[in-house]
Amino acid sequence: MIKLAQKEVCSGCGACYNICPQSCIDMKYDNEGFPYPVINERDCVECNSCVNVCPALNINHNETYNQTEDSLVFAAYNKNTTVRSNSSSGGIFTLIAQHIIKNGGVVFGAAFDNNMNVIHTIAKNPMEIQKLCSSKYVQSDTSNTFVAVKNYLNEGRWVMYTGTPCQISGLKSYLKKDYDRLICQDIICHGVPSPGIWNTYKNRLFETYSKDITEVNFRFKKYSWKNYHIYIKFGNGNVYNKPHKKDPYLQIFLKNIILRPSCYSCRYKNLKNISDITLGDFWGVDRLYPEMDDDKGTSLIYIHSKKGLSLWNAISQNTNFKEVNGNDIIKYNPSILHPASRPIMRERFFSKVSVKNIHYLSTVYNAVALLERIIRRLFYR
Repeated sequence: MIKLAQKEVCSGCGACYNICPQSCIDMKYDNEGFPYPVINERDCVECNSCVNVCPALNINHNETYNQTEDSLVFAAYNKNTTVRSNSSSGGIFTLIAQHIIKNGGVVFGAAFDNNMNVIHTIAKNPMEIQKLCSSKYVQSDTSNTFVAVKNYLNEGRWVMYTGTPCQISGLKSYLKKDYDRLICQDIICHGVPSPGIWNTYKNRLFETYSKDITEVNFRFKKYSWKNYHIYIKFGNGNVYNKPHKKDPYLQIFLKNIILRPSCYSCRYKNLKNISDITLGDFWGVDRLYPEMDDDKGTSLIYIHSKKGLSLWNAISQNTNFKEVNGNDIIKYNPSILHPASRPIMRERFFSKVSVKNIHYLSTVYNAVALLERIIRRLFYR
């Protein structure tokens, strides 16, 4: 019997699902609402393709292609104020995606589908880039996008794939080799929240507003980039607009309660990145490089490869940027090097979430988290 990766290390990247020659692997959701591969043993021919492609089972599976000796690090933001205001941070992703499409390529990234589930999909023209912009704080379903990427590359097209580090690792494992026209861009990842909890949250909002959701912005920054809001619009025109510090879903996400189990032992927390470019929010820019901060969003950019550097050189004239010291920024951006800590109350939360209002649960567990921090400060200094 084929043995796939255990839940504690499986990231749900979808590499096994994409590579199975018998199409006998399904991504099924567990009781916490996360997708995991399940083999249909009746159709399985035990070829071991799924085992061999799995990044979690092959620790040294991925090589670093065309790596620069040291990553270059920049603070930057798009000169186009409209693009920047519609982006989570500095609007750099849009510039990269536009460049790829201008040169005949396609871009894959996370977007909302018609039911406001988060899926990986493709942008083939500039108008479609917008759906891939802005943060989606839900684990994305990569579906069969790895197969699609390979097909486009074999046609000689430029392809940009953006996702979490584990998704990029899964893609590269699936492809088995580097391609000159493949650009991989990952993010500084806090961890991926449960799609099941997102559905619970959406259902509660539907009960309140009695209409389907038509728009979601997890990083609405009309008022402030640092103190961003969650903005949700409904079919009847009503709007839910809350600061992230007061929204229950964002709070249990930021407190690490609803992250995938593998996120707590993430092995992609290092600066030897397999992507060409890493993008993220530049938290702490106001203290380290105040000349790059106007509270409208500043991106933190790591350039890891020759391809990444060539791409940066092609778009940087459309940005305001400054090269920065990579060592200085870790203090304000710990997710670069450190996995999220696993909260004590995580399992209890998931055991109760199906029978309790998510807003009620967030209040209870925020109080518990506060007590936990106080105890640590008193006894574990």
